[in-house]
Amino acid sequence: GRGRVPAGRGGPADVFVDGGTGAALTVDSSAVVAVKGLTLTGYANTSVDGAAIDCSSSTVDVQDVIFTGSENGYYGSCVYLNGCDATIEDAAFEYNEVRFLLYAQSGGSLHVQHVVGHDNEMPAAAAGGKLLGIGSTDAEVHNTLFFDNELDVASEGLFTLSSSTTSVWVYNNTIADNVHTGGSGHGAYLSYSGVDFVNNIVVDNTGVGYGVYEYSGPTVEYNDSYGHSGNYYC
Repeated sequence: GRGRVPAGRGGPADVFVDGGTGAALTVDSSAVVAVKGLTLTGYANTSVDGAAIDCSSSTVDVQDVIFTGSENGYYGSCVYLNGCDATIEDAAFEYNEVRFLLYAQSGGSLHVQHVVGHDNEMPAAAAGGKLLGIGSTDAEVHNTLFFDNELDVASEGLFTLSSSTTSVWVYNNTIADNVHTGGSGHGAYLSYSGVDFVNNIVVDNTGVGYGVYEYSGPTVEYNDSYGHSGNYYC
């Protein structure tokens, strides 16, 4: 991507990397990369592209980064991970228009903490849009806040956690005041026994608080769920 770095040392509000018509940062071929103190924006051209970070079969450590202004042409993500070991902490997702803010498709591992996401939009063309999607990836997500995001199409869930073969531990998060303008959806949609959803606050979202896939057996306990337009859980 092309970067704009002002004179002197700055934080994420001062140092920009703009991928233009592609990803701001592509990480592949077993690379080991640390991304710190930047603002990233870009464009995802396909469903397996990341607009800000597009990572495959590598290791990426993201700290103190603002993800903003990213867009997608065809169901893309702001951050896309496939077979990556990734850490994302002290980061913000704001004013993006993508299918997923963060999507870990399969393989590798993911650790997310101290992250906030607000004023992002999943447009109607991005069917099944989500804030966070985790497939067959070992993951730990905690101490995050996602609020005032808009999905223009019905979705499984703002957090969609669906792993039968890996461990996904999601705890101490707040999912609040998010809107499904397209109709039904969940604050969190949980499927399979590898998912632990514990001690989260899911409040005032359009649709159901959280949904559990029938017979799947995730662990769901000690959560607060209230104020939704639909049921608190199903």
